[in-house]
Amino acid sequence: MTGIWIAVGVGVGTNFKDMGKGSTIVVVASDIEEEAALWYLRIKTARDRGAKVITVNPRSTEMDRWAKSVRYAYGEEVAALQKVELPADLAALDSSG
Repeated sequence: MTGIWIAVGVGVGTNFKDMGKGSTIVVVASDIEEEAALWYLRIKTARDRGAKVITVNPRSTEMDRWAKSVRYAYGEEVAALQKVELPADLAALDSSG
């Protein structure tokens, strides 16, 4: 696995309260407002504190009103993720993997 895939995910110790300016949250293939309303609110609060939020979905979601959105055709998820512009710190992880 390369660096970016290791760095992405919600794992043990992830705390949305610590996210804000300098954080990037990428939501992939999920309508988080419908599927996990509590996470939606926590992501929105992190965005209000300055976190960058990117959605990668085949269809529009409520989050698109305030997040950067990347669309893809069903089956083209990997190609869409490769188009996501990563912050410099995450891009450096990806190139080191």
